[in-house]
Amino acid sequence: MPKRPRTSFFHFSCEVREAEREKHPELSFGDLSKLIGKQWAEMDTEQRQLYVDLEAADKARYAQEMLAYNGSTGEVGKKKRKAKKAGAGMRPKASGSDSKTRPGPPATTSSTVTPFFLARYPRIEKVANPPKISVRLLAALTISEFA
Repeated sequence: MPKRPRTSFFHFSCEVREAEREKHPELSFGDLSKLIGKQWAEMDTEQRQLYVDLEAADKARYAQEMLAYNGSTGEVGKKKRKAKKAGAGMRPKASGSDSKTRPGPPATTSSTVTPFFLARYPRIEKVANPPKISVRLLAALTISEFA
């Protein structure tokens, strides 16, 4: 895979960085980069033209190398990616009828572990007309049972 082309700022940065490091040895890499960025921002278009020309030449080099790399397909700058299988590594959302999926391990279909505080009670069979009870009342009854 050919090296990607450098931007005009990167050409400028590579040219100036060593000289600025010698002038300011106390500056960290980040502070030195800020100084070079400030110098770049203060340059006028005539001074930048040299680096813009270097960028254009580097882009032409990259295009030629990509043509040679990709063969006769003519695709410049396109990466080849592996196709993912539909739904691979995805699990359904926890709630809602939405068909979208999210990444993660596959969701289990049934609980394999009974919580320890329910293990001592017999399993309740489905009732034709179950009593309507709010979650708040159910929580209060459960708390009072274990208090």
